Amino acid sequence: MGELKKKITADYTTAMRAGDAARKDTLRLMRAALKSAEIEKRKLLADKGLPPAPLTDEEEAATLTRQAKQR
Repeated sequence: MGELKKKITADYTTAMRAGDAARKDTLRLMRAALKSAEIEKRKLLADKGLPPAPLTDEEEAATLTRQAKQR
């Protein structure tokens, strides 16, 4: 798991415990976007006959940048 994803997961847990709904919802969307990107990458690699690989830090950052532009 990338460092960025670990940080988002830890922040999400903290927001849930603190009852911060806006922060929790934002982090949930970020986690969902990263999970979706992981699934896409896994499918692309499987189509090429390659083993699954986790997202790199650059791919995680690119995914979150795309999400920021959409919002």
